[in-house]
Amino acid sequence: MSPGRDFAKVANARKCLPSRWTGLSPPLAHRASSASLLTGRLQTTQTQLTRLSAVLSPAIGLLTSFKRLFSVMPPKRKAATAATGEPKKSTRTTRSSTAASSSKKTAKTIQLSSDDDPAPAPPAAKMRKASTRTTKAAAPAKKATAKGSTSRKKAAPAPAVEEDDEEVKVVSPKKQKYHASAAQTIFKKYADEDDVDLIAAEGLERLCTDAKISMEGLEPIVLGWSTGSKQMGEIRSEGFLNFLAVHKIASLDALAKQVVKDTKALGGGEKWKDFYAWLFNWARGEQKSLDIDMVKPLWALTLPPRYGALGSELVEFLESKEKLKGLTKDSWNMVGVFLDTVQPDLGGYDESAAWPSLIDEFVEWKREKKGGGGGGGEAGRGLLG
Repeated sequence: MSPGRDFAKVANARKCLPSRWTGLSPPLAHRASSASLLTGRLQTTQTQLTRLSAVLSPAIGLLTSFKRLFSVMPPKRKAATAATGEPKKSTRTTRSSTAASSSKKTAKTIQLSSDDDPAPAPPAAKMRKASTRTTKAAAPAKKATAKGSTSRKKAAPAPAVEEDDEEVKVVSPKKQKYHASAAQTIFKKYADEDDVDLIAAEGLERLCTDAKISMEGLEPIVLGWSTGSKQMGEIRSEGFLNFLAVHKIASLDALAKQVVKDTKALGGGEKWKDFYAWLFNWARGEQKSLDIDMVKPLWALTLPPRYGALGSELVEFLESKEKLKGLTKDSWNMVGVFLDTVQPDLGGYDESAAWPSLIDEFVEWKREKKGGGGGGGEAGRGLLG
């Protein structure tokens, strides 16, 4: 190609350029070229970003799903997730999970399906040996589980355990331990207002009432004897507190039981003799003899339980002695000896012995009552005999 033609092509090409470029000076043309180059790089960068967005789209979708899940969580689970970094596993039992797990449970465990939290099981009773047999109450529940029933049921009571012939251990309330302060508290509650070292007749009656000791029986008298009382209707603190300390008594219930035990122990022997001798001194007070009106109720309480029919007849005989005013200590003691040595049918009675006149009169009264001869057939000794 000739230079002339080349110049012509260049001139024509120049005409085809935008008018705003044709008049530009060389520096401005260089700037326009740089702008075109920058535009190309921007297009390249946009292409790379498009490819990067395609790569990151799955990750962005996963983050969006987790955000939605986090927004619908309950406050407590949301707080737990924020603290641990992972969502807390649910502990609630659903119908589907109950149905799936019930087929794997043994006959000993039956899980009821429920949308709510399961109620805590009642504590099992303490036993020496647990029964290994299945109870009848659990049988219907087994069948329901085998069929895969998941219907809502009311919480049933724990099935009763069918016992073997083994002894069941019963846990009793802890026994109250004796303490000197507890004994002092009991005494002060019934002590007299004017004499804090004494339980008088009124306080003794309240004590027996609270302890459920009958005032009509022998027990109140035995209580006075056990506590070393020296006068009827009075119990001193020294004897009372010593009685509680010896038997480790810390409650009125234990006090009543001990009094009953002491009453039954008056079956005879030296203990009965000591009690009978104490009874006279306790009842007479400061008098030398015991008034007959006091003898009658005391013998009515003590003699029939100890000597049976013979004691009852002696009380009946005493009721017929209208002129008798009182009884001396010697006569009181000899009556005790007589009852201990003579049988209910008067067997063993020695007429030549030096018995008090009261006893001789009683023997004569009894023989006349039975038609003479001393024959009997009466019952033997009483409950305390």
